[in-house]
Amino acid sequence: MLIDTTVRFERRGNVGVQGANSVVFFAFDHQLNAELVVKEVDKATIDAARYFAEASRLYAVRHPNVAEVLYCSTTTDKIYLAMPQYVGSVEGILRTRALTVREIVRIGTDFLAGLHHVHTRQLLHFDVKPSNVLVDGSGKALLTDFGLAEQVDPTGLATPDKIYELHIAPEAITASPSLSAAADVYQAGLTLHRMCLGTALWRVQLSGFLSRVGGNWRPAVAAGAFPTKDSLPAHIPSRLRAVIAKAIQTDPAARYASVLDLLNDLAKVDENLDWQFTPGAGEWTWEWTDATHRRKVMLRPDGAGKFEVAATRTNLATGDTQTVKKAAATGVPWPKTAKSVQHALDVLTPSP
Repeated sequence: MLIDTTVRFERRGNVGVQGANSVVFFAFDHQLNAELVVKEVDKATIDAARYFAEASRLYAVRHPNVAEVLYCSTTTDKIYLAMPQYVGSVEGILRTRALTVREIVRIGTDFLAGLHHVHTRQLLHFDVKPSNVLVDGSGKALLTDFGLAEQVDPTGLATPDKIYELHIAPEAITASPSLSAAADVYQAGLTLHRMCLGTALWRVQLSGFLSRVGGNWRPAVAAGAFPTKDSLPAHIPSRLRAVIAKAIQTDPAARYASVLDLLNDLAKVDENLDWQFTPGAGEWTWEWTDATHRRKVMLRPDGAGKFEVAATRTNLATGDTQTVKKAAATGVPWPKTAKSVQHALDVLTPSP
């Protein structure tokens, strides 16, 4: 017997995440006395059966690192998907600041744990990206949005109806439309790449690439020309660079064999953990503040077509700032700035 019910919630402003057919807003459910996030979809713009299938997949794939669905309801022309209220998405954080390596490792291992669980349920996600990784009040990251997810066949393959274009795996362009878990590994690796860059540098890299290739976007991706693998900021340690490089290999067979293997290697990253990178318009800075000192490295143009690296160490108790001369460099051409900054970071990084 079907029972029609009424769900009432008070709309309290948009989250700021909006898709082509949906809007996400904060809400208060008076019956549950709960703060929620609600995704509203216009029935006229979607396949309602497919949308309910997404909701049921999210509800069924329960895991601490997969966003929880509380309930799904409808009106005459709308569908509402209610979830607990999260602080925001990784994409939202990246718009305001870069992540430290420690945050990249923590958030990355969290959402990869959720993605691994999804794979154990014989699902491929096909839409792993920073805006689909949520962060709760404790800092825990959760994977969300199963709108493109597909069940795998007995051979471990699935054919998506569509795929997020900026994270399309090379084999989706050059080979069969049926994809394996390697496509999710690629998207996860590209998500980590973007977490290292931050939104501002990602957009610079993306726009520069698009201007070079014009309408040849897909062939360039298929050839492995994007993303630019040597473009990560200087504080990103070699082990993390290697993890990302392996995850986004053009050949699926050269990537990690599973999301779990990727997660395990990411968890081993333990260098340069707390440098806060800020790519300003006229100066790039890296800061590391602990209980006693604030360490700062600055990269800026020298006015003569080259760059200088400066470094300081400030005693928080006395306020005294010391110039660290052995970390400084002048007259550095752009191709060598990363090496000069890395030297400065090595000099200033506190001992474990």
